[in-house]
Amino acid sequence: MQQRPSIALIASGGGHLQQLLQLRELIARIPHCYIVEKRDGQNMPDELTGRTYFVRCAARNLGNLVQPIQFLFLLRRLRPACIISTGASVACSAALAARLLGIPVLYIESFSAVTRPTLTGRIMYHLSYHMIYQWEELSAIFPKAEYGGFLYDFGGGRD
Repeated sequence: MQQRPSIALIASGGGHLQQLLQLRELIARIPHCYIVEKRDGQNMPDELTGRTYFVRCAARNLGNLVQPIQFLFLLRRLRPACIISTGASVACSAALAARLLGIPVLYIESFSAVTRPTLTGRIMYHLSYHMIYQWEELSAIFPKAEYGGFLYDFGGGRD
């Protein structure tokens, strides 16, 4: 990593990472890095090469105790100006460490949460500095959060 990142983009693999990658045009000119849960057999997109850090996969087990400590050391070293995360549980670990370090966290609720929030969303509503949800149906559940529309471009669909 050559330059200190202004933004740390954090997600577990799979769909959460794909949602985070939808921000690529928005952040292209801003120094940034990715922090992703390392999973066996996981293929990473080429664009993440050289700008990705890995943390232990927690998966709702004892790793949940180790992961925030990993984030504490990693974020202290990287010192990003802010964090953006799409989840899943890795967002909670990052947010706990970020709070201790005074780093603001923006959480984007999963696209899959249409009428009911995810467990991560319910936790991050309280841990994040700001939260965005992608479906208007969640407005009553997250009154202090902001409706932001879809991260995915559906070519003329909703937002």
